[in-house]
Amino acid sequence: MKTKNLFVLIIVVALFIISCDNKEPADQQNDQDSTLIDSRDGKVYVAVQIGSQLWMAENLNYDCGNGSWVYDDDPANADIYGRLYNWETACSVCPEDWHLPTYDEWNVLIDFLGGFMVAGTELKDTNTILWIDHDLLLATNSSGFSAIPGGLRRPDENYYFIGYMAFFWSASEDEPGSNWVYSIMLEHEEPDVERDEISKMSGLSVRCIKD
Repeated sequence: MKTKNLFVLIIVVALFIISCDNKEPADQQNDQDSTLIDSRDGKVYVAVQIGSQLWMAENLNYDCGNGSWVYDDDPANADIYGRLYNWETACSVCPEDWHLPTYDEWNVLIDFLGGFMVAGTELKDTNTILWIDHDLLLATNSSGFSAIPGGLRRPDENYYFIGYMAFFWSASEDEPGSNWVYSIMLEHEEPDVERDEISKMSGLSVRCIKD
């Protein structure tokens, strides 16, 4: 009887150890994808923890009227790529408790993913339908950021580069009071992240970061 009880005890202990090994640490569990509900229109967005930052993993698609557009004025594009915003609107359009990232906050993200030369690979979604002529070796989306090529609207009111390039605003002017702002750009055939200086009147995608 003692031998049988000892055998049962060993089995119970073994199962407990296996169960513990299969559980993720609490901090890792909290780093998994979460959701953000925009109280203004009820839209639900995926959010992802990347290093110390919590980012929206989708382009913002809040119709605030003036200062925002849909690529080619086609509502179907908003459902896929979100809306494009001029800089003034982008600075105030994020949901409560979220904000437009500064260039320094973009830098934190990019540095965490290995720097400007390679971070684009980890940021880009792997969808080869959205990314035209996409090389999957240059897109792993290992970060979960899921960048998609929403293109941009230039001040001439024409739209460019959907399917090929992603443009995201930062909240940082190149100089105080300047008409030029730092933006982040990803290309379909390149592994890097590019910093660009772009007119505030342009229309770019918005990714919000948690306050």
